[in-house]
Amino acid sequence: MIDNEPPREAIAPLQVWPTITEAYARLFGNIPTLLKLAAIPMALSMWIDIMTGPMEGPFARVVRAFLLELPWVLLGVAWLRQVLQVDEASKLRFFPVLQRRHLQFLLYSLLLSCIDLPLLFYPVDGAAAEEPILQAAFWGLYLLTVYLEMRFAFVYVTTAVDENYSLGLAWRHSRGPALRLFLVICLAVLLPWRAFVFLLEGVAESDDVAIFAWVFWHAGLWLLQAAYLTILAIAFRTCTGWVPPPDAKLLKRFE
Repeated sequence: MIDNEPPREAIAPLQVWPTITEAYARLFGNIPTLLKLAAIPMALSMWIDIMTGPMEGPFARVVRAFLLELPWVLLGVAWLRQVLQVDEASKLRFFPVLQRRHLQFLLYSLLLSCIDLPLLFYPVDGAAAEEPILQAAFWGLYLLTVYLEMRFAFVYVTTAVDENYSLGLAWRHSRGPALRLFLVICLAVLLPWRAFVFLLEGVAESDDVAIFAWVFWHAGLWLLQAAYLTILAIAFRTCTGWVPPPDAKLLKRFE
């Protein structure tokens, strides 16, 4: 972006495999930073899991989903700023200082979470959930919600880096690269997550390792959340031409 004026439409195409490669290179190239930033979100998600464990039914799923927005905000703001090189890794805090951007990020997260409500109330328990047609409908609805949230998800990136932006701009900027971005997310996030969950479900059948499977589930959750955020950051930078703002200290030297 130039002079804080974002383009009306995406200005560059998004390449599928280069985006996936860059995302995972950034992810695994910054594991120490990710561990520092994801520790509290992971602990919070485990606490939320324990607190909502006795609750059952769609209401419990809704409560849990909205509570998980809190750790999502903590990781999202810090990790996006690191990926987009707004903050140096050495300046990122284990205990984040909450600022206006965190509140705005949370409001957008809660708003976009409403897209998931039909999915949260879908009958996933009982005999009805075993029907092949209902299962296929569930996964179709699941992919639709992922796609719709993805179309607005650039607001997460811009909020984290304090850019003036809107949901309408996010929708327009993601229109051109929508199918490629969705394919990147499916290949780099959704498929690894489903494979990981399938593996853990097989391991967790033994009570002796169930607790370890539960911990690994939460670790894998936040690793792939970071992968998703990294993909969004790369896609936003590529499609809008955004560059990080100049260092204020450097500017002062030339004033």
